[in-house]
Amino acid sequence: MALRIIATLLISLWAGFAFSIEPMKFAVDPAPLLIKTTRGDVVFNVEIANTDVERAAGLMFRKDFPANRAIMFDFKITRPVSMWMKNTPLPLDMLFADVNGLIVGVSENTTPQTLDVISSPKPVLYVVEINAGQAAVNSIRAGDVLVHPLITP
Repeated sequence: MALRIIATLLISLWAGFAFSIEPMKFAVDPAPLLIKTTRGDVVFNVEIANTDVERAAGLMFRKDFPANRAIMFDFKITRPVSMWMKNTPLPLDMLFADVNGLIVGVSENTTPQTLDVISSPKPVLYVVEINAGQAAVNSIRAGDVLVHPLITP
């Protein structure tokens, strides 16, 4: 476990240097991300970050991110997850979801460019980032469910 934490930190530091010139480009997945809320379904075009390098880079250095876009981080195993906004110029909402896609926590309006740690309230498999304010506008809350072909409980 300690080696995995050290490796993740090293990859994160490396990504901060390696991607300081250009942001990482992610393809938009052919399948949209559906979020089932109490007020109805919300759909986002989604980018997927499912390797260590992609997860470490995330939205760093991205200056634009369409309102109907999300990025989903697949951590491959359920575990406590901590994120930060280093080198991320856009404020974001973060949705933390378990293996079934159940949102167990929402962190709204994260502060750009900080090293403040944003942690999942429980072990999760997925984190979804959307533009700040989208969780409130779309009434996305803990208890809502993510639906995407990647999420297969």
